[in-house]
Amino acid sequence: MNKKGQFYLIAAIIIVSIAAGFITISNSVSSQRVPDINYLRDEIKIESSKTIDSANFNGLSSAQLKNNLINLSEQYTNNSARDNFYFIFGTAASMTFLAYQSFDSTIARDGIDKTGNVGTGKIYMEDFAPGSNVTLGINGNDYIFKSEIGENFGFVISSEKGEQVYTAAG
Repeated sequence: MNKKGQFYLIAAIIIVSIAAGFITISNSVSSQRVPDINYLRDEIKIESSKTIDSANFNGLSSAQLKNNLINLSEQYTNNSARDNFYFIFGTAASMTFLAYQSFDSTIARDGIDKTGNVGTGKIYMEDFAPGSNVTLGINGNDYIFKSEIGENFGFVISSEKGEQVYTAAG
């Protein structure tokens, strides 16, 4: 009986098994799915536009429109357990900054640090007189919103997934 051939056959089977094991291990690594905050950004754009259009069509006062935009903003903040929301809305004469954070971020409005005021797990709101532009600084990134005639509405959303933070603005 030729034992030399059996040895090479068994050795070949072992080598193929080890190679298949490495291939299986390397293919089992999966990537994290990036949170789809772009969908949320588009939804907020549509809803805010409809809210402003409805107020104009129905002849609501600027105070009533402001309350409607506050309610809209609060609906999004109350229904999210993992996102940060920063809203800027109003006219060129008077604007409102509304913020909600589910995780810590550094925030500045027009260069003024608001990090301590906003905190986490609560809604923070303040009225202010805007300049020609309003700048929101979120974690060192600036988002500039033009203050135009009529109603203005802008926002920034941040979502945390693992150790990554994803941001969308509208």
